[in-house]
This record gives sequence, structure tokens and C-alpha cells, in this order.
Amino acid sequence: MLTVMLLGLALGAQPADCDVKADSLPTTLVVQAVDELWLPLPGALIIVREGKHSPEVARGTTDASGFVHLSITKRGAYEVEVSLVGFKGRRVGKIDVDADPSKLIPYVQVKLKVAVPKEVITDMLRRKGWVARSGYAGVGAVEQADAADEAQGGTRMAS
Repeated sequence: MLTVMLLGLALGAQPADCDVKADSLPTTLVVQAVDELWLPLPGALIIVREGKHSPEVARGTTDASGFVHLSITKRGAYEVEVSLVGFKGRRVGKIDVDADPSKLIPYVQVKLKVAVPKEVITDMLRRKGWVARSGYAGVGAVEQADAADEAQGGTRMAS
């Protein structure tokens, strides 16, 4: 049995657990998604386009290390969009990709910032008196809050 398996390997056959898909293409672009502390972000959606409103060329989801390996079949400059729930999405443009995997493979690291809901920020500013009831944090709202503080005998430092 071992002799047959070794003979099969010598003739180019592959064991069943090492099957290679015929439709798998070589990696021509590597993207890593990280957070503000440079920690990897698994599960981030990566979309590659030729331009902002162009159809998708490739798409993938980052692994546990925040990486995704994509195959781009046409040479050109591409935009990479990265998104993940709880983070602000980000687009990075003009990534030169060569469709030949024997050439240098571009590596793009995209840092995402945590998304804070608008309601949280508005509520925080309102508690400090910096936001009018309408939700607009303009100069007038800050001046009104300052005037109210001074009327009550308090002072506020300008920011």
C-alpha cells in the first residue's frame, strides 16, 4: 500500500487530503485590517474596485490575523474598501496590482477607527451644555450655555 502511494506521488498524483482546486488563483494582493492599536481585525469585509463607483473586482473577509489574500486577474490601479461593524469604513485608493503572481505582491494595511454613534456624541455634548435642543452644536449654542453658566455664578473655560 505504501509503495503504491509513493509511486502515485512520484508520478504526480496527490493524496486526497491535499487536493488543490483547479479554479483557485494565486494571490496578487494582500490586505490586513487593524484597529487604532494596530491589533488585527478578523471578519472585516474587503472589497476591491477599479474606481469608487465601479463593480467589484474581488471581495474577501479577513482571517483571525486580520489578513485576506485576494486574486486580481487584471493589472491596474485599484481601490480597497474595508468595513467592519462597530468601525468607520475606510477606502484606500491607487493600489498598483500586477496580475502576475511572480512579481512583487502589494501588501496594504488599513487602520480602522472605532465608530461612535452620533447620538452618544450629541448626548455627551448636551450634558455639558454645548448642544442646543435641536442637536446643532454651533457657536450660538456654546455662547448660550456660557451665558447660562455665568448667570448661575459659574464660569466655563473656552475650548
